[in-house]
Amino acid sequence: QQFTSLASALPQLVWIADGEGKVYFYNDHVQNFAGFTKDEQGNYRWQGLIHPDDLTATTTTWTNALALGTVYEKEHRLMMADGNYRWHISRGIPRKDDTGKAVEWFGTATDIHEVKLAQAKYSSLFESMDQGFSIVEMIFDAHHKPVDYIFIETNPAFEKLTGLRNAAGKRITN
Repeated sequence: QQFTSLASALPQLVWIADGEGKVYFYNDHVQNFAGFTKDEQGNYRWQGLIHPDDLTATTTTWTNALALGTVYEKEHRLMMADGNYRWHISRGIPRKDDTGKAVEWFGTATDIHEVKLAQAKYSSLFESMDQGFSIVEMIFDAHHKPVDYIFIETNPAFEKLTGLRNAAGKRITN
């Protein structure tokens, strides 16, 4: 009862699955979502919750995490109780037995919808700018003097102006 209260106090959807990946627990936030069904054993079927365009990639990522016993992480759209989809990042961490086999999974789904919308607006603005623009990461030496930089992102106007194509990730030495 204490765990259930704690899980429901968190702002995320919290879930627990068995070693085979069958979800048997959701916190109270499950009421904010639609698309769940339960099988005969009382396990949740979450596939109806996932946006159809995200279902295959989500299922593949989950299946791989289950097979390898590795952390599960996937951004996808989940159906809310009002029928609209919102972006979430779902994460699951395996609890392993003494042999290293995943016997249970503890996970969350965190709403990142506003972040995704802001990223889309930023990308649209950045790409449409007439001015050349780049974002760089400065590399400093032991004396805190800048010695190099790495292009993080450039827009099309920057590429046109400089002739640098696909500069993201490239390191430039002073």
